[in-house]
Amino acid sequence: MKIAQVNTFERQGGAARAAHRLHVGLRSIDVDSTAVVARGTGEGPHVHLPPWPHRKIGSRVRSLLDILPAQLHPGHDGRMFSTGLLPDRTGRRIRAVDSDIIHLHWINAGFLSIGSLSAFETPIVWTMHDMWPITGGCHYAGRCRRFESNCGRCPALGSSRSRDLSRLIWDKKSAVFDGLDLTVVTPSTWLAEQAAKSSLFEGVDIQVIPNGID
Repeated sequence: MKIAQVNTFERQGGAARAAHRLHVGLRSIDVDSTAVVARGTGEGPHVHLPPWPHRKIGSRVRSLLDILPAQLHPGHDGRMFSTGLLPDRTGRRIRAVDSDIIHLHWINAGFLSIGSLSAFETPIVWTMHDMWPITGGCHYAGRCRRFESNCGRCPALGSSRSRDLSRLIWDKKSAVFDGLDLTVVTPSTWLAEQAAKSSLFEGVDIQVIPNGID
């Protein structure tokens, strides 16, 4: 089996380390795993990085542009909020990898857009490392339960409008996710329970698989 492991960073951050351990572990048992990342050293086995200028400068600019709409919102409460709306070339890079499964991890900071997912014909496994896949943009919903329906009136944005940025992102996810061959994995039971309550993952197979450590 050939697997494309997709994460914004190669080893920076908890999601990256979990994805890297999985990638190295699979290769150690002769599973053909390839890591597709935006930033890293590329020193590990079978790691695909973008060309150098884009890797260092372009990815940082994209990261800033991705979070800018939320940060410019007058009521933004400071919590992490990603749009996932920037067009990208990452989808093309992933499709260029000969894989039987595309394994998504943490794909934010302008790395892989929601729209790019619609071009994947390969089955997708998405390991959730936070709540972003099931919300209209925030990475942790706190006490807000609007992700269970359709977002809007987002407390992270301090918004009172039903058709706000969070609803725009939610609508985009809803339209794209509906056509995916998708399985969701969470490292905890709690996160699986949140995913099951989200209208975005209605009818999606959700499995709990704890992060592996050597």
